[in-house]
Amino acid sequence: MYDLSDDLPALRTHAASLVRLGIRSSTARTYNSAQKRYLAFCDQVKFNPLPCTEELILLFVSYLDRQGLKGASVRVYLSAVRSLHIEEGYDYSLCQSLRLQRALRALVINGQAPQQKLPITLDILFRMLGVLPLSYDGSVYWAAMTLAFYGCLRAAELCAAGTFNPDFNLCFRDVRFLCHANTDYLSVRIKRSKTDTENKGFCVSIGCADAIACSHCSMHAMLAARASSALPTSPDSPLFLLSSGLPLSKQLFISKTKACLLALGLDHKRYSGHSYRAGSATSAALAGFADFELQLLGRWSSSAYQQYIRAPTSLLIGYSARLAHQSAAAPQPQHLVPSRLFGTDH
Repeated sequence: MYDLSDDLPALRTHAASLVRLGIRSSTARTYNSAQKRYLAFCDQVKFNPLPCTEELILLFVSYLDRQGLKGASVRVYLSAVRSLHIEEGYDYSLCQSLRLQRALRALVINGQAPQQKLPITLDILFRMLGVLPLSYDGSVYWAAMTLAFYGCLRAAELCAAGTFNPDFNLCFRDVRFLCHANTDYLSVRIKRSKTDTENKGFCVSIGCADAIACSHCSMHAMLAARASSALPTSPDSPLFLLSSGLPLSKQLFISKTKACLLALGLDHKRYSGHSYRAGSATSAALAGFADFELQLLGRWSSSAYQQYIRAPTSLLIGYSARLAHQSAAAPQPQHLVPSRLFGTDH
């Protein structure tokens, strides 16, 4: 009879590997850098890093704060320390003390709140078209921008953050032009997403808007220009491919977005790659989309969509007049209630 005890070393090695592979590679890289800093700190203060104590973790938080790290960054470091304990089989619960939670709360109270990024709404998207180059590369940027907006997508879902990989990033084969009930629409297969921990992927269906800013039309125009060029059109080739032969990266997509905003006289520092997703949700809320429609648009499984909706100043300053002249018995329009715009019932 086969003796499994002979395989115990291999099983232990494989089990440890599975534990390490339980987080995404991008998260693992972030944690690895933070863990190195934690181990170096422990070496300098002559503390045993594993398992850590309440005193040690408070000292580490104090050190990070004095180094100028913000509260959110400190929490990432603590998550990395927790991950290190999990990988090595140590209990981390000792570090989740009330004293630690109070120290972390102090970082928020005393620190400067991060500046909320602004949304790229439909009107801004219209204006961005006017500052894009009238070239093949311009059609690539415009197709990516409109897809990000109408698909309510994150920049990382559109473009590769690092080296292009056809197994994870958008390829030629991931786009289809279809028709349903006499309506033309675009179907895009997203293979990897931040919240898709099992990498099942999902499809985004975007109907033809029959407008200047139309994802269906801009994608069709880009692919038509691509077909007449010498660039590859194989099923596994990058969907967004520049004339240089390089795929459109996440960094370049965000840089071009900020360059367009700067050309429009907007503060490009107030925007990010997530501004398209926030802009889509904001525009939909202001257009009167129902709650369930907003959730379907952004594929939110809860009320998390509310944090993406930004209320314009014109709407906020109009509340006093509306409240003063509105009959107390008249119901407020559902798409304009404060809880939908601010993510709060207060």
